[in-house]
Amino acid sequence: KHPQFIETRHRRGYQFIAAVSRESATAPAAEARTSGAISSIAVLPFADMSPSHDQEYLCEGLAEELINALTQVDGLRVAARTASFQFRGKGEDVRIVGEQLKVEALLEGSVRKADDRLRVTVQLIEVASGYHRWSHRFDGQFKDVFAMQDEIAESVATSLRGDDVSPR
Repeated sequence: KHPQFIETRHRRGYQFIAAVSRESATAPAAEARTSGAISSIAVLPFADMSPSHDQEYLCEGLAEELINALTQVDGLRVAARTASFQFRGKGEDVRIVGEQLKVEALLEGSVRKADDRLRVTVQLIEVASGYHRWSHRFDGQFKDVFAMQDEIAESVATSLRGDDVSPR
């Protein structure tokens, strides 16, 4: 009896004994996923998760600011606002939405307001897999909403350029 992969070691347990080799060729899809480059994106309307659901104007404004900032990133195609906003509140699978918009990634998020505090969560999702690539949370005061929108837009644009962005 000659084991090929795992061998029993008396009073010690098991030992992996198979030969291990590393393949140098990577599949094109795997290489594209790990390269980090995104060439097309759509910004979906942000969800209003405030208790009174009265922040839709802020959600739309934030998405529009992000679209504006992302159009400044060289080599990045950004889906039109009207094309992206047709999916508001539909709850469709992100893979289907991405395929319909012909983009590689979706940017979505949520807005929550409590008194004068504001919390915005932004998520970048790969269309091919449906998984999050990253998610960031931003907290601030409602009186500084425009400064907060600028900070979020710059942070997202910077991360898509390939620079490291650390959450606050």
